[in-house]
Amino acid sequence: MAIFVEQVGGGKANNRVFLVELLPTEWKLWHPGIANITAVKCWSESLDQPEPITLGWPVPDPKSDKAYWREINNLASILARQIQNLPPIPQLPANPLPLPSAIRPIPSNTLSVVINADKPDRELGKRVQDLLRELEVEATLAAEPLPTQLPAEYHKHWEELLGYNHGVLIVYGVAPPIWVQTNYEKIKKVLAFQRKGIWGALVDGPPEQKPDHGLNSRNLMLLDCRRGITPAPLSDFVEKLRQGVAHV
Repeated sequence: MAIFVEQVGGGKANNRVFLVELLPTEWKLWHPGIANITAVKCWSESLDQPEPITLGWPVPDPKSDKAYWREINNLASILARQIQNLPPIPQLPANPLPLPSAIRPIPSNTLSVVINADKPDRELGKRVQDLLRELEVEATLAAEPLPTQLPAEYHKHWEELLGYNHGVLIVYGVAPPIWVQTNYEKIKKVLAFQRKGIWGALVDGPPEQKPDHGLNSRNLMLLDCRRGITPAPLSDFVEKLRQGVAHV
């Protein structure tokens, strides 16, 4: 903290270090050397909603979340001005070093997918994972957000996980349809500009009687598994995904 205050406190880094405030914080308890850091307030409260809520969580709506977009635009404007005032970037060498192996594209012959399942459908997700392993597909069951994890941190890890894999499966068992639709929209925002053709599937698992999920996309295969998770529908999806990877 002492080094941080020395480097950026007291106005030394005005408009270069920011606080994105997702929930109220006790400013009086802050070190006086950082009390003047520019803050972007991404939470709200009202008489109808006395408990503070994080703006744009879990997914910002382009139409209704005006307060969220206003704060994001404010932050973007400040950052843009700072970037314009930065000195020129030195020229990179003619033969730059190769990317670290951790962020290299996954080889197309190693098909890998992410499985996204809500908490009550985790067992269905594990069943899907086991069947995909038999189909020689590397499948990762996405972890649930930790209680102490900030939304932005979870979103970052989730987007990275999607980017490292060839496709995604959304498991719909007893989770509410709004969960299915919300997660599909989050996934689409990441993959729609990176993948072509089929890049995902909805595993519509048991029970047989439940609300319609409401999804209909040319990039998303709908796998009818309400009578049980079986290999055949997953095999069809894997074949479609392999064909798409082969043409990348």
